[in-house]
Amino acid sequence: QSAIADVGDRKALRLSAGTLNIHDQGLGVLKSTLKFRMLGSIGDLSTLLDQPGLAAFKGKDLDLENMQGNLDAKLDMSFLMSRKKMDPEFVFAAKAKLTSLIIEEFAGEAPLKNGRLDLAIRDGGLTASGTGELFAAPVRLKMVKPAGRPMTGTLDLVLDDAARKQMGWDTKDVLSGPVKVKVTAAMDLKSNGNAGGKKANDLRGKVTLDLTRASIRGLAPGLEKSAGEAAIADLNLTMAGKAVMVRDLVYRSAGFSARGALDFNKDRAFVSARLTQLKFSPGDDLRADVRNGPDGVRVAITGAAIDLRPFISGKLKPPDRPGGSKVNLSINTGIATGFNSQILSGFRMAVGKDQGGISAFSLTARAGRSPFNGRLVRRDKDGPLLEITGSDGGTFLAFMDVYSRMRGGDMRLRAKVNESGVAGVLDVRNFLLRNENALKQLVAQGNRQSDQRAGRSLDASSVPFQKLRFGFQRNASALNIRDGILSGPEIGLTLSGLLDFRRQKVAMSGTFVPAYGLNNAFARIPLFGTLLGGGKNEGLLGVNFRVSGRPDKPVLTVNPLSAIAPGFLRKIF
Repeated sequence: QSAIADVGDRKALRLSAGTLNIHDQGLGVLKSTLKFRMLGSIGDLSTLLDQPGLAAFKGKDLDLENMQGNLDAKLDMSFLMSRKKMDPEFVFAAKAKLTSLIIEEFAGEAPLKNGRLDLAIRDGGLTASGTGELFAAPVRLKMVKPAGRPMTGTLDLVLDDAARKQMGWDTKDVLSGPVKVKVTAAMDLKSNGNAGGKKANDLRGKVTLDLTRASIRGLAPGLEKSAGEAAIADLNLTMAGKAVMVRDLVYRSAGFSARGALDFNKDRAFVSARLTQLKFSPGDDLRADVRNGPDGVRVAITGAAIDLRPFISGKLKPPDRPGGSKVNLSINTGIATGFNSQILSGFRMAVGKDQGGISAFSLTARAGRSPFNGRLVRRDKDGPLLEITGSDGGTFLAFMDVYSRMRGGDMRLRAKVNESGVAGVLDVRNFLLRNENALKQLVAQGNRQSDQRAGRSLDASSVPFQKLRFGFQRNASALNIRDGILSGPEIGLTLSGLLDFRRQKVAMSGTFVPAYGLNNAFARIPLFGTLLGGGKNEGLLGVNFRVSGRPDKPVLTVNPLSAIAPGFLRKIF
């Protein structure tokens, strides 16, 4: 009924509930069935099975010498005996509970700790399921080994900031919060090595990461997300020693997706990425090659099409590199899409960034037959000065979602870029404004007060202008315009105010000057212009106005008294 198996060093396994049944099969052959319960430690069982004559009972798939813990097993063995020998093809079955289990080098170099497994062996196969701790995080695991086939395992765990740090991934600067992880991998719970000196238990498997509950920041455009926003990554992972290789990556989140491969060195530092598919927006058709080296990070993006609207609006922006390390970005695409259905072809842009901000900039593109070019003019303590020139200012302003009713125009934009946004001056010459409702209302008001008396009326559906110039400051949420001047042979405007993109509101004010060429001439006469004019661009007679409401449906308010007052009195009205 019970027994003690002495394994030496005052260690023993307790055997109980034992039964032995022997059935005579005739011809000197006996069929025997042995059942018993075994209690003890895994280490003591390993020592016992090392004894002569018991090696046949030692498992081929579990290296007991690599395991520690307690054992409570029920064993069932049947075999045939004859006068000559015991039949080696015996049938063995067992059910066991393993507690306080430790398996060394279970995933790469990481051990499984505090394990609690239910294990079953039958018909030459093995199954095990239970819980434990891996990388200091709770894990649920299931292992299956059919007879004659390799063992596979499934691990389900949640890696928080502390668990990732335990793995050697201190991700607090870019990733925070819990990540659900599911790993399906071929497993080898033996300590012997294989070809090339690699350890047989290096982790190789399929991984699914659910990053919904985590937040990502400062990693790459499109990867920025808050906790609660859905994001899933599927990949094939190899952890060879401390080096990590990611293959067949498929990442999906709202508006962003990527496919490709990643490599990390033994210190878990990023080395390279080769993305065969990259989408910041659904319409993108891009590829990317990223290299992290001694001279910084180099990112080369190529492809057929890129949608720049998320970058223009500020929804996507390049991350700040830790420690101000250098970043060199190049984009080479067939077309680039902007706002208001505007497209630039042959888009080429290169940007370099270091601790002092933008260190290099170049741009070439075309809008139809009209070229655009960009360059870095200079760099000083106030930030880099960039210049963009082109022969179709209307397309550029519409592309950038600044204004959509201009046609043509020779343009020069000079701007400084810093942490607070972009600030500079825009100058456009010789263009048309078409179907601008606010301008139509201003012209109607001006005609009633001036040109109409002379029998003239201006067609406000297509108004030529010779000059547009204004200073601006733009950030992700607003565009502030100052000292704006819009002048042509027929009419002129001054304009200042704010476009609030986040709240979708416009708040502008200025002066409309009918018969601009003649009217504004008075304001430029010394003394006379000072006494009667409202300013050098506001004319002797003009109309004060305000524009408010939504940018797509602006509301124009005109001060009628200002139309009959000399310039200096308009300051009062």
